[in-house]
Amino acid sequence: MKKFLSTLLVCGLSISLSNSAYAAEPSKSEMINPEGLEIEYIEKYDFKNNILPATDIEEIVKTKNLRSIKTIDEDVIKDLSNGIKLQDEDSEVNKSSKSGTKFTESWTATIANQGDMVYVTTILEPHQILNATLVCPENENLNYDLFVYEMDNLGNLTKLVAGSNTETYMNEYTDGTVKTIDESAGFVNKGFETKEYAIIVVATEGGSTTDTFELTLSRDERGKYDIAEPSDNAYMAYYIENDVKGANLHIKNDQDWYIWKPSPGVKSAKFITDKNHKVEVYNIINNNQIKLADMVSENEYEVIDDLNFIKVYTDSNNFSSDNYTIDIQLTNGDSDIEVNVDYEFDGDMGAINVTYHEGKKFRFEDNFSVTIQVSDQSGMPVNEYPVELVLESDFWGTSISDSGITDEDGIVTLEVSAPSSVGINSYFIPGAIDFTHYYDVDKVFIKNSDTDEELEGPIEVYHFAYSVYEGS
Repeated sequence: MKKFLSTLLVCGLSISLSNSAYAAEPSKSEMINPEGLEIEYIEKYDFKNNILPATDIEEIVKTKNLRSIKTIDEDVIKDLSNGIKLQDEDSEVNKSSKSGTKFTESWTATIANQGDMVYVTTILEPHQILNATLVCPENENLNYDLFVYEMDNLGNLTKLVAGSNTETYMNEYTDGTVKTIDESAGFVNKGFETKEYAIIVVATEGGSTTDTFELTLSRDERGKYDIAEPSDNAYMAYYIENDVKGANLHIKNDQDWYIWKPSPGVKSAKFITDKNHKVEVYNIINNNQIKLADMVSENEYEVIDDLNFIKVYTDSNNFSSDNYTIDIQLTNGDSDIEVNVDYEFDGDMGAINVTYHEGKKFRFEDNFSVTIQVSDQSGMPVNEYPVELVLESDFWGTSISDSGITDEDGIVTLEVSAPSSVGINSYFIPGAIDFTHYYDVDKVFIKNSDTDEELEGPIEVYHFAYSVYEGS
């Protein structure tokens, strides 16, 4: 359990520094409002009672904090006198940070003792945004947290405005790195005055003179970030029901977080994004630890029947501030999921339905196909779902089938060729030339090919036999 000290002392604080700068391409938009991110209506997620808000499919809902940073005693960090600043007052970087321009800068340092802190400061003009990212030491015995405080004109801390204080949990990543999740925080100055802010790293558990952390701070201008900002950590994630379209990483260390709850029975899903971005999926354990979900294959994660946290970020050296999408593809091969099925017939007599005595139905003579789309209860396509198309003939007492697996859009097209129709039914068609059509009424079923569960059916179809000329 993390412990916060009422008094923070700096004893033997060891700091090593290395600076690096990145450039981000500006967006042409004055204010980016992502397509598919309908955020005008903001509703908090009720974590305490585990209640998902009722939303439309395209609506993104701002969540309530997992454990609000406001629950931390703001007097824990009383002032900056006990901390060490990570940059010199006369550095070129610091001068630019006072000038109102955008920048990104990184520092590598160590904190020797539990309770010590280091910090940097920056200025935000109205509607500017800051993004701070803390890559914590790769040591399970250390727990470092990140806080952003507003300052007054005298350099005093006035209020806590953002932060990230998850407890250390060592995740193993695909590149072999074992580390706790990065702490990340974002803040937009929505006031009318230019203000100064302190970005503080606190060693809340343990300390080390050899285990380093990396702090990255960036600032960006109004109109360069999307309307969903800030959404830099799980505390500030947006609830989504489906794919994300048109969101934006506006600067290299920006992170976007989303919460997604799958339909019952979904056990895994692929999260596909474009550009040079990456997607990771996490779960919350022990109230305030963030665990990387188990990876099934590339871009595919096991998901739980509860809240799954989706992180979008980039580590590309060729970063540009472009809109991105997240395509969520359900991959439920064992088919426990409850699904809906849409289908469309086509065949050797066309795709139209005709009307005989039994009503309006699809008609074929020798063969036909059915394009089937499988979706979950929220309307999301189900990838890799096993589907079987079955044609049953009452007269012949036989059945013919074809089977396949849905693609990333939840779609599969199946075909059957049938034995000749006997023509036990007839329908007279009067007109300038009179005909009688002879046909059978067969049945079509759409099933789960693994479990034999009927998803749709019986669907009656006309199996055309022949036509007889009756005169004119």
